Amino acid sequence: MTDPVRTAEIEILRYLIAHQDARDTIDGIEKWWLPQSGQYGMGAVAAALRRLENSHLIRVWQSASAKPVYGLRSANDPHSLKEYLRTLE
Repeated sequence: MTDPVRTAEIEILRYLIAHQDARDTIDGIEKWWLPQSGQYGMGAVAAALRRLENSHLIRVWQSASAKPVYGLRSANDPHSLKEYLRTLE
């Protein structure tokens, strides 16, 4: 059995490594960034984003719509993201 939070965290990191300027809300991340396998619920995506934020890999901005927007921290380089990804896989 796989951990959907860990799997979502891996897929979010993969997406961000490929699209370093990407920014989106939880809804957009679930719809556009993650494979459409249906294995991720909103709770798993939110928990994965919290883990990545707590690891200082992503940043959260407050948007005009009051929905948080997530994206890479500007200080991160692709190498550090790949290293963190290897610890998850």
